[in-house]
Amino acid sequence: MIGYGSEDDNFVFELTYNYGLKHYVKGNDFRHICIQSPTPVENAKKSNWNIETVDGAVHVNDPDGYTFRILNKKEPEGKDKVMHVSLTCSNLSNSTDYWNKLLGMQIYYQTETEALLGYAENQCKLQLVRAGDGKPEIGRA
Repeated sequence: MIGYGSEDDNFVFELTYNYGLKHYVKGNDFRHICIQSPTPVENAKKSNWNIETVDGAVHVNDPDGYTFRILNKKEPEGKDKVMHVSLTCSNLSNSTDYWNKLLGMQIYYQTETEALLGYAENQCKLQLVRAGDGKPEIGRA
């Protein structure tokens, strides 16, 4: 597990290794991880890492092409630095109902093309974005 603190109080990622697998196929179902902190931007600039500014946020891609959306401002106090994880879905209404009605996430906002859900104000959120052509391309391991 990796994160900005213990998994009891912070959003953490579980990294896995699939033995015997030669390669992964990246899809468009995973959009990005959004972090609020100036540190990743400073580190990327020091390392001459390729960064791109999109809608006021800095986008940094890891070596495998996965996007990290960095809000280059002071880290939030009393909240997780991982602001949200963004996923593509084929049916926004069905996906929102699943996370809200079945799993109990609160809807923070919803439009025709995206929704933001979460369990608590100070925790990482889930952003769902409707696929442009109606169906996400799911990567394979």
